[in-house]
Amino acid sequence: MAPLDMNSPNEISQESAQALNPEQMFRLIETILPFEACLYHQVLPLSVDAQYLNLGMVDLGDETALTYVKQLLGHINSVIVPSPISANLHQAMLSAYLNYVDQKVKAQSIFRIPQINTSEIIAPDSIVPDGIMPDGMVSDITPDAPDVSE
Repeated sequence: MAPLDMNSPNEISQESAQALNPEQMFRLIETILPFEACLYHQVLPLSVDAQYLNLGMVDLGDETALTYVKQLLGHINSVIVPSPISANLHQAMLSAYLNYVDQKVKAQSIFRIPQINTSEIIAPDSIVPDGIMPDGMVSDITPDAPDVSE
């Protein structure tokens, strides 16, 4: 991730930038504020501290975004504390989140056990005795029949 430009207007404060925890932010995107909502409304769940959700917003005056987030998160009983963030930080963090998801998927696929198609396996109890096959066909070979080909 590129370093934050602290001289940029609309950038979060120095102490806020140092307090950013990308892993916590990514977990919040996965669990309470979906990526699509963050992208569309230009918001980021920066952190959760006690009963406070620190919400980064590109436009603090965007009442539609704030109302949407409040409705979406009404069940968690947290006070939403909006903080200004730059569009560059918003874009950088969402890009980092997508990279995080991609790496997570790749890591899981390395340890994935291949699935076996069990629909083609005939279970022993599905074979009917006396030379009748499971699909209803009669077998040429009957159990315990003497071999008459000699």
